[in-house]
Amino acid sequence: MARRSPAILALVRSPMNSRDWQLLIAGLVYLVALVFAACGAWSRPLPIDVYVLSFGLAFTAYFLIVRLLAILSCDGQSPATSVARFLLIIAIAVRLCMLFAPHRENSDVWRYVWDGHLVTCGINPYRYAPSSSELDEFRDSEIYENLNPAYNDLSTVYGPVAMFWFSLTRLLPGEPVENMRALMVLGDLLTIVLLTLATTQSQKLQSWVLLYALNPLLIDSFAQRGQMEGVLLPWLVLAFYFAILDKWKLAGVALGLAIATKISLVIVLPVWIVYLFKTSLVNAYGFGVGLVGVSLLAAIPYLMVGVESLSGYSEYAVRWKSNGSLFSVFEWMVGDGWARLGAVLSCAMLVSAVAIRKLRVGNDGLNSLAESSLISLLVLLLFSPAVFPWYLCWMLPMLPLMVDGSNSKWLIRAVMLWSFTSMTWYFRFLVYEPTTSGYFESFQGLLVNAAETSVEPWRWIEYLPVFTLLAIWLFSSRSNGNERSKLLFMVK
Repeated sequence: MARRSPAILALVRSPMNSRDWQLLIAGLVYLVALVFAACGAWSRPLPIDVYVLSFGLAFTAYFLIVRLLAILSCDGQSPATSVARFLLIIAIAVRLCMLFAPHRENSDVWRYVWDGHLVTCGINPYRYAPSSSELDEFRDSEIYENLNPAYNDLSTVYGPVAMFWFSLTRLLPGEPVENMRALMVLGDLLTIVLLTLATTQSQKLQSWVLLYALNPLLIDSFAQRGQMEGVLLPWLVLAFYFAILDKWKLAGVALGLAIATKISLVIVLPVWIVYLFKTSLVNAYGFGVGLVGVSLLAAIPYLMVGVESLSGYSEYAVRWKSNGSLFSVFEWMVGDGWARLGAVLSCAMLVSAVAIRKLRVGNDGLNSLAESSLISLLVLLLFSPAVFPWYLCWMLPMLPLMVDGSNSKWLIRAVMLWSFTSMTWYFRFLVYEPTTSGYFESFQGLLVNAAETSVEPWRWIEYLPVFTLLAIWLFSSRSNGNERSKLLFMVK
């Protein structure tokens, strides 16, 4: 007689109520949708329309799981331990399944491989752009041919810590792109572990980690595309974990490593500084020591090259433009140059005013720190000239850290909804690079016609629901922090 696995035995033997069974069924729907997205074509990636539709089903199951968790929390309960563990196993399983699925072409991951290739060859990636004649002898034809030619004249814009991880993919056996995807999944799994530790230390329900672990956008961004945010998020969560433990010097080190992985994370630094000066000058000093120490070490590769090491960043700031929201409005009103200046000034003012005001009036301690960090990242993305789906991953680790005791139910809803609507970014491939199944020709024709007459139509699909929820968040009355039933996809 075949033996049942421990996970199945735990499900069978543990007492489960109707909500637990609903969670289990939603988890299985989620599993089927993403396994189909990963393995539906076996030898080649799914047509993009079927791929997005599969993720749409997975997001539907994800939202149902979140709502059920909120209902249980409202009743003062948590899901059965066996069910929560089973959902976590599903989250890990779909990552591994997608990791072994065919890889969609992605020039970003090839740039990571190129930068890592330079590091292993002893070349400073901040000194030369891929098209520089000085790199002819180091150029690998397969890698170079897969780079985005629009940025071959720019030196890298990824941080020194990212360079370390990129170089590992060249040192490990196997294909570098597959190694990169595996590395990002490993970082993603580490983020889940750190979030579990952080929620335990802060006495939150561990089941809230599923808000991060089950979000389908992470599966697409890391296991499928291999985006470098996979090795960024563990440092950010580690900073929060050390903050919860009141080890602020280590928190400063961890946040410094996050910024040294991707410079965009510097946007949360004012929030952390204000929080620390508000609570304890001693902690602020320890945090500053750790942060400055890491920053000095991270500056060495730049100092070896000089001012030219920043040329990649400056050029990206000028050329960087794709799928923006508020920036596109500015651009339509005043042109590209003034729009970039206006976006920078607006972002700086809002991060200084909104996020810091949130800390001033907040009384939830580290809940306010997590929430204000999320607001800072949200403001950056709203005013950014370029917004890709994987950028939204920056905000997702904050959700389990701020969910209990938070009053910003509509903010949480908006972020989770945006992670879903951001998948409409793939609609551009239905217009510019037709790789469809042929089942949705009418919808494809509608997109093509709309794209010819106006701005990319999928931006309306992506941003209109999100801005609606953000408007409700800004103008609605604040909910009671203890009323968890009104927190996530709940109606009073």
